Amino acid sequence: MKIRRVTTGHNAAGKAVFVSDTEVEGDAIALLGGAIHTLWGADHLPEFPDAGKKPAYTDYFPPLGGFRFITFTLAPEGASARLRVIRRR
Repeated sequence: MKIRRVTTGHNAAGKAVFVSDTEVEGDAIALLGGAIHTLWGADHLPEFPDAGKKPAYTDYFPPLGGFRFITFTLAPEGASARLRVIRRR
């Protein structure tokens, strides 16, 4: 499952500008029948103006002053139970 990520940055005048429009592939959650998408993150607070490029970060959990923007999707009720039954066969 993919999620659309639209990214903005700021030019030298401080005006917001579109930088990218991409799809992000998620990591499957087999037992729950869903997915986790790590959309954005940084190990420090943002500074402006910025180019809107994805900051580098190292760990799943951010350090003090850092952040992560993550979404997760779960299957409808009963779907995860069907998934487990199918995998047992």
